[in-house]
Amino acid sequence: MLLKLYHCNMQTKCGVSLMQKILSVLLLILCSAWLVRAQAQPLKVAFCDGDRAPYVLRNETGGLTGLDVEYWSALLENMRRLAGVSNVSEDLRNVLRQPPVVTVMPQKALLQQLKQQLYDIAFCAIQVDLDLSNFVDFSLPYATAGYQGVVIKQDSPIDGMTVLQQAFGTSNAWALFSLLLLVILSIIFAHLIWIVERKDNPNINKYYGPGVFDSWWLGIVTAMTVGYGDKVPVTVQGKILTIAWMFAGTYCVGMFGAAVTSTFVNSQNLSYLPPADKLLQIQKVTDLDGYRLGTSSVIAKHFLEQQLLNSTVLVYENVTNLLSALVNQTIDVAVDETWTVRWLLQNDPTFKDNNLIQVGDVFEHRPRVIAIGRPGYDVDKVYHLVQVAQSDLMYGTGELNYKLLLEKWLKASVKTTPSTYIDRFDKALMRWCIIYMIGLGIFMVLWGLFVIWHYWNEIKQSRIRFGLLRSMGLGLKFSQKDLRDGARKLFKEVDSNQDGFVDVEEILDFFRGLGQELSDRDVQMCSTSDASSGTLT
Repeated sequence: MLLKLYHCNMQTKCGVSLMQKILSVLLLILCSAWLVRAQAQPLKVAFCDGDRAPYVLRNETGGLTGLDVEYWSALLENMRRLAGVSNVSEDLRNVLRQPPVVTVMPQKALLQQLKQQLYDIAFCAIQVDLDLSNFVDFSLPYATAGYQGVVIKQDSPIDGMTVLQQAFGTSNAWALFSLLLLVILSIIFAHLIWIVERKDNPNINKYYGPGVFDSWWLGIVTAMTVGYGDKVPVTVQGKILTIAWMFAGTYCVGMFGAAVTSTFVNSQNLSYLPPADKLLQIQKVTDLDGYRLGTSSVIAKHFLEQQLLNSTVLVYENVTNLLSALVNQTIDVAVDETWTVRWLLQNDPTFKDNNLIQVGDVFEHRPRVIAIGRPGYDVDKVYHLVQVAQSDLMYGTGELNYKLLLEKWLKASVKTTPSTYIDRFDKALMRWCIIYMIGLGIFMVLWGLFVIWHYWNEIKQSRIRFGLLRSMGLGLKFSQKDLRDGARKLFKEVDSNQDGFVDVEEILDFFRGLGQELSDRDVQMCSTSDASSGTLT
């Protein structure tokens, strides 16, 4: 009996010892799990790599830089500062104290892994997307960007013929109509005036053909308000008809002048606009109609297709391939995110010297946000702190630094304004005006030389005459007495041997003394010659 009781007690002790061991193991496992959970895990941050300048790009050493990278550095610093003064859990403070784990991957892979809840925070100039919103939360917008067209700038040459074409303007229906109306009414007026004036007006020919032409001349001069006065009506009926024609003719001429002037005032009425210049005139989305379009954004493709444009839209893998297609003229217009394209055009040597230029307005503006992961489809504990830190950074204590950051990466890439056809035409017009003036000056000089050569004999005789008058002490006006006195004075000066006769040699010597080189023929043209003696009397 005692043996049996001892055996039972031993079994009870053994059972208690076994239970203690099991409880100890379970307690050890729970403590280990608590310690593992209590150990803070760093934030997992992802950036996209590739054509996302100026948001994310590589510097000269291969490190990350750009708007998103510097914005995250400022935001993380602000989150740590706010976590130290606000009511957040100690776990979150421990998370923020550790350096975040940064991963760089292509944009498509980043978006896919966001849906798998593998990262806490992601930067890639992300746009708010309905499908992506099922897996992540979006922060406050830190930038705004839209889409804009890019074309090849090809300034077509503007030669002298183009300037002349533009000077005459485009065909204008109103100008043609007013001119035809003026001609028709003037012909009717000419017939009426000839009928009432042909018998009484000496300036109007009484015969039909010449008389109607005289009357038509009177009508045109009156309508143009020139008023030569060589032909005027003399009858009452003719004067009444002319008064009526003054109003009708002035109206036609005024309408013609207004129609022609509108061609020069209205900048849209260009007589010559090459296709390359038409691309530079793109302003609105509807101006893209009829062109071959390309984009690297599915959102931009859907937007363009919704505009019902008569255009084909090709989608490229990235912005670099898109711009390369534009350079190779596979497409006419590239449409993509305005800041990314502008940065590449100004900083990427591949496209910097290819005369690519952004045109038109920016359309479909969309905010750029941060994607914040939600493990287990629950709101992440970091989400609210990110929102508060963003608000303080952009609108509170860090507003100045935030504006400087945008100025550095976005505003610094200034949009290049293309020179319009009107601007280039004005410069070409001034250049050709100078050329035309030089040509006109050369023509005037040649014309003057031709006139001098044609009238050289008359000019020579005039010089001889004025030389004689000066030698006789006479001006342009003189009396007979002055002429006789001057002739006596001149004769004495010319008659060097005082023999009472003046021969040709004495006259030639006299004019040589005055600086005039004359021949015998010149003297004979100005005097009466005695062929037998060779003397002049």
